[in-house]
Amino acid sequence: MGGPRPSLVFVPADDAGLAEHVRDLIAEPDVVALIDRLDHAALQRRLRERFPSGTVRPREALAQVRPDDGPVWYVSRGRERFRLQAQVWIAVPREDVFAVYVDPGSIDRWQDAAGIRPIHASPAIVGTSWEAEYEVLRIRLAGTFRIVKADPPSSVRVEAAGPLRSRLWYVTRFEERNGGTRLVVEGDYELPFQLLTRVPSRLFAEREIERVVAGSHTRLKEFLETTFAPPSDGRAATADHAEPEDRAPTFGDSAASAMAAEVPSSSGG
Repeated sequence: MGGPRPSLVFVPADDAGLAEHVRDLIAEPDVVALIDRLDHAALQRRLRERFPSGTVRPREALAQVRPDDGPVWYVSRGRERFRLQAQVWIAVPREDVFAVYVDPGSIDRWQDAAGIRPIHASPAIVGTSWEAEYEVLRIRLAGTFRIVKADPPSSVRVEAAGPLRSRLWYVTRFEERNGGTRLVVEGDYELPFQLLTRVPSRLFAEREIERVVAGSHTRLKEFLETTFAPPSDGRAATADHAEPEDRAPTFGDSAASAMAAEVPSSSGG
């Protein structure tokens, strides 16, 4: 149909599952027709029936070695988006919970991280930032976190940037409840396919990151209740001081997850 067919380049090159699926697609007559007419957007729509984050991107003209080079399309699964949800009740007034939560100097007291480095503590809270390194998915992920919006002591929005353009954004709300504070986290994060290829499955990734988040919130609850509300007999307040209908940290549904290292977009929250 007038002109060469595009060459398909898979990113990453060893994504066998993606390559096999696309080979099956281009064996279909209607897909052959759209390739012949160089309709990469239509192929992308077909690809997203199986991989919702899939992309088909033509090579930029500036990347051509010679003017008569044939067209090249880069095919990728793109980044996988995961939902972040968590909540825990803490037997401490919300002003104290909020102050500790947004203090980069206190993060290493409760975050289940391999390393924390405060970057900036803003008196206005917005602009406060820190670096954190987590050992998840059997690898180490480092990210830069930044508070981009705050309504003390009611809520705070955090965004983060990590390796391979991974992204994270979430809003944490602090609600007065039964003499303490109900902390609710909701957001999203995206992991690039290069990271997901290192683990057995998407579910494994969700569960591993959920483990890190659960550990962090349990530590936050214990740290705050021990620091601000020690029981009369001197023991740390934990389960005995949990809210009746929320006696332990809970983390969403089967897709509940948490933070690796990743940044924001304007969506979410």
